[in-house]
Amino acid sequence: MNENVQHIKKFVIFGSSYTGKTYVASRFQEIQYNSYIETIGVDFNVVNFKQLPLLAHIHGKLQMWDTAGLDRFININPSYYRNAAIILIVFSFSDLYSFQKCKEYAQNAFKYCQQAQILLIGNHFQENCVVSVDEAVDFAHFNNFQFFELNSSNFEQLKTLVQKNVLKTIV
Repeated sequence: MNENVQHIKKFVIFGSSYTGKTYVASRFQEIQYNSYIETIGVDFNVVNFKQLPLLAHIHGKLQMWDTAGLDRFININPSYYRNAAIILIVFSFSDLYSFQKCKEYAQNAFKYCQQAQILLIGNHFQENCVVSVDEAVDFAHFNNFQFFELNSSNFEQLKTLVQKNVLKTIV
């Protein structure tokens, strides 16, 4: 691997409103997440590979795009898929609609960005689950996505999984 090359990898987070996309983005950047503020359009941040243990030896940056989940912003989302290396599709186990919308996000990923590493993230931040883990696993398997069940105690595992997928796009 050429150490003089700076790798810039686009990392986009899609999903319906209130599914935890901004929480994931803020935790990934090690920013304190205090309360929900609705994303308008997209929030953009950059994380230097040096901040990420598995990528620290590589010269590069991760561009994080935290997209709005409201349906009124769905028409601008296709431009965010282009050139993405990593796509997270986030849903809440307590929101059936958010899981059903994953199909639309998956179709757009296939249409606009076939080369991306895609992860389906099921977020457990409320108790009343209406989507089963089996349904999520089946959907991920059918679409050839990786699946990760996120809860308050395993975020570091998700961070490691994302870093491993970034490595796949470099080597």
